[in-house]
Order: sequence, then structure tokens, then C-alpha cells
Amino acid sequence: MQSELMAGLNNNIEISVILCTYNREVLLARALDSILSQGFPPDRFELLVVDNNSSDGTVDLVRRKAETAKPVVRYLFEGRQGKSFALNHAIREARGEILAFTDDDARVASDWLERIDQCFIQYQPDLIGGRVVPDWTGEWPDWFFPEHRSVIAAFNPSPEAVFVNLDWPSLPAGANLAARAEVFRRHGGFREDLSDGTIPLCEDNELIQRVLRNSGRVLYAPDVVVHHHVPPERLTRRYVRRWWMIGGMASSRMCLDEGPGVPKILGIPRWMYRQALDNFGCMVGRFIINPCCREAFYHETRLWSFYGFVKDRWTKRNRT
Repeated sequence: MQSELMAGLNNNIEISVILCTYNREVLLARALDSILSQGFPPDRFELLVVDNNSSDGTVDLVRRKAETAKPVVRYLFEGRQGKSFALNHAIREARGEILAFTDDDARVASDWLERIDQCFIQYQPDLIGGRVVPDWTGEWPDWFFPEHRSVIAAFNPSPEAVFVNLDWPSLPAGANLAARAEVFRRHGGFREDLSDGTIPLCEDNELIQRVLRNSGRVLYAPDVVVHHHVPPERLTRRYVRRWWMIGGMASSRMCLDEGPGVPKILGIPRWMYRQALDNFGCMVGRFIINPCCREAFYHETRLWSFYGFVKDRWTKRNRT
């Protein structure tokens, strides 16, 4: 199938656009149109679409787009369920020296590739994270806290281009990333053990932290813009709770801030117990004052993160 969906192969590819998809045919069509209508010269980039076990019309859609597309469109299939597996498959196949990543539920700006190219020339970073604008026209829930914006992959921390460091409270989102191919040759690909296979989570965050910890240069570029679709179910308390729980599981596997001297109780860093008690007290106190208080729900989500962390650690202990 891959050879059927390749057209006009050439050796001038500078940027490989990587898009992983799973059963989002309608949204995928919008995403593909936004990429294939770029003003960037079509002979200088390729598009790799990685199908992660879709059962809808994804294959036929990609075939139709490839037949009329000016840039090279390559269809790849990844049978192991999980976004990191799909991403790493595409990284191995990519021919560009710059790899640009977006999602199947996102629409890139018309100058997306041009801006990415300019930023690598002007700032010489190893990795770029761009602005992610929520594609949402409804009302935000009253309980939706600023820290919950990661749930919808929204990212817009600065009006100016600035280099990112590990002290930032949040890092660029995977819906709008670009990196030199050398980054993956030097640091490896996305970790494949962080998510449960249903909600892609933290693989982009972990990669960025790995690059920064090894003295890499990560740029936030607000002119590199992606609009990210926000379905109604993502703005429900149930989804947000589960997102934070899986985030806690991922944090456990990332082993952040855990040096050999960090004191632990039953495999859990001691400071996390104190933090959980503080969040529980704040949640209860604010709930008593106002049951609808959004601060109470914020502290509840932090407890869900703690629960996910503990659940993952205890699962590993029981296996051993």
C-alpha cells in the first residue's frame, strides 16, 4: 500500500511532515487539506500519514489526496496501538532533515512550513514548539482552570519567540512541533511506555525534557500556528479526571525529580504524600465554602494525578 500512495519521489526533501491518525476520517480530511495547501514549495516537503489501526475510510481518503497532491504523500501503517509507536515508525521512514509534527484533529496555518523553515534558519534551535489555538466556539466550563489547558493541547505562553527551559510550568504541545532529524539520531525517539494506548500523553513532554537536559536548544515560536479541534467530550469533568490520572501514570514512568537520595515511602517519593494531603485539604475546604468552586476541582485533579502515579508504582511492585 505504501508504494501505491507515493507520487513524484525526489531527493530534494527538506521537511518531512508527520501526522498520525486513528479513526478520525472527517477531521483528518481537514488536517490533510491544510498541509497540502501550504505555500511552501511542494518539492521541498513530504507528508507521512501513519495509520494506527483505523477501521474507517482513512486508507481511501489518503489515497484520494495522494492522487492529486503536489508534494509526496506517503501512507504508513503501524499495527501497535499507541501514538508513540506511530511517531517512531514515521521518524524511521522520514527523509527530511527537519521533521514537523501535527495531529489529525488539527489545522495548520497556511504559512506553517514557511515559518518553521524561517525559525530554524534564524534561531538555529534543535526543536521548535509553536502556538496551539483551541478550535472551540462554545462556552468554557466554569470549572475549567488555566492549568487544564494542557488537556486540550492549548499553548500560547509568550507573544515573542523565546527559548524554553526546564523551569517553564508547561512545555510545547505535540500538536505543533518540529525538530531536526539529528535530535532523534542523538537522543532517540519518543518513549513508547508512557501512555495506556488510548490517550496520547507526555511523549512529547518527555522528549522535550530529554533534549533540554542534554543541553539542547528548544524554541517557542508564536508565529508557527496550529488550530486544534476541541470536541465537547474533552471539556467534561470525567475526561479531565482521566487525563490527569493517566498523566500521573506517565509521570511515574518518567521518574522525574527522583534522584537516588529522594526519600520514599512504599516506592512513592515522600514529598508527594505531603502534596496530596495539601491538595485534599484545599479541595475539601473550598468545596465546603462553594461546592461549584473551580479551585476545588483543580485540587481534585491533582489528587487524580497522584492516584495515577501510585497506581502505576504499585502495579509494577505487584509484577515483581
